[in-house]
Amino acid sequence: MPNPENSIKVSQAYHRFKTRINYFNDDIELVDVFCSTEFLERVASPVQSNSPIIGISDIHTSLLRRSNTDGTRNQISNHLRATVFSSYIKDMYEEVMCYMKKILYDASKKSINPDILIGDLKIEVNIKDILRCGNWDNLLRKITDEVFKKIEGKRSTLEIFTRINKILRINMDNSKINAAIQYLNIRHQLVHNDGFIPDEMKQLNGVKCTPKGRIKLTLNLLYIFKEVVTSTIREIDKKIVSADLLLIEDLHPTECHSSTPGA
Repeated sequence: MPNPENSIKVSQAYHRFKTRINYFNDDIELVDVFCSTEFLERVASPVQSNSPIIGISDIHTSLLRRSNTDGTRNQISNHLRATVFSSYIKDMYEEVMCYMKKILYDASKKSINPDILIGDLKIEVNIKDILRCGNWDNLLRKITDEVFKKIEGKRSTLEIFTRINKILRINMDNSKINAAIQYLNIRHQLVHNDGFIPDEMKQLNGVKCTPKGRIKLTLNLLYIFKEVVTSTIREIDKKIVSADLLLIEDLHPTECHSSTPGA
């Protein structure tokens, strides 16, 4: 059992972030196993069956229309892998945004400078909404939510990191931030460009493309993506904690470690 005096403190926001990412890691590894040739051979239906894999019942109407061949099993498993791997990148991006939003609120609970928090942003809050908040914490959450919404509205991952850095005054490492943003921007290409990526993105470690120019989503790429992004968020969190920007209630006593390979 870890000694609380020697434990590594992290924010509650980071603890939540890391825990969520660990579950996402389980997802992609489980799917990678399920979609492997060895596993597909084990679950292949007998030759006389009309369904592609064992365990299919009448409720699985979409799979029942598939033929019982190796080609079919490879086709549906590859699509499953691509779908889950794509979701991993999109979900990781969303978790980074959730971390930023929560850490902004949590830091504002301890100390708030209105000029720095709002800056040049145009924030409009209805008086009735203010009264409905009922207490200072709820009002502060609403204000920081509105601030973050305005920052997100600029549709720039760099702007989000830059603003949080400015508001919290933690002097982030620009090289680490830029590296994380390069990988986080893969999400934009998946959502808005059907997976086609610009030439500069093709130079990133782990990135490979199909002959048509779409990014190949591999387990290796996701491991690299995860390492770059989570290490950057960890560094941000270290700066926030060491600068004593959070209340005790918003700290977690021990870092959430993972037994996942590559974590």
